[in-house]
Amino acid sequence: DDVELMFDIGLGWPDANHAIRQVQRLEEFRPYWIEEPLWPDDTAGYRKLADAVETRIACGEEDVTRWEFENLIEKTRVDVVQPDVTRVGGITESMRIVQIADLTGTETVFHSWSTGIIKAATLQLVAASPNVRWFEYCVADTELNKRLVTETFPLTDGKVAIPTGPGIGIELDEDVIREFTVNE
Repeated sequence: DDVELMFDIGLGWPDANHAIRQVQRLEEFRPYWIEEPLWPDDTAGYRKLADAVETRIACGEEDVTRWEFENLIEKTRVDVVQPDVTRVGGITESMRIVQIADLTGTETVFHSWSTGIIKAATLQLVAASPNVRWFEYCVADTELNKRLVTETFPLTDGKVAIPTGPGIGIELDEDVIREFTVNE
């Protein structure tokens, strides 16, 4: 009963008209959102889609500046923006994007993919942002995602603890760094 369906389209739909038809087909399942259905620069398409459907639309994981997020929020009227701390310029810029989203009533759900470093930084952002409830938790079974940091960030009932160590709360595994170092 408490399960939220979120469909990540991964930039896979060709245009807004196609996206509208697809979202309308999915609406009977009452998804919480449809994520990244169109290309990042298709602001007109996102606006048309957001205006045409009841389902929440999420996007922004490819955007890299707060100005892109301002534009995204203003011109598309999507429901959820998804900044990625490693793409937008770090923690300070991420917090600025959260503030912009908060001022407009747009939900923020951080994109967090690839390593434990980004998970730790994102968890610190979530902890510091009262209106941020979730973040995208990477489950990819890659060596760098699983081994680069000594912390494992286990999920317990869909929740993960905020790291409490110095800095962002993690420690790099020096052996893994040596293993993946390429000397030219």
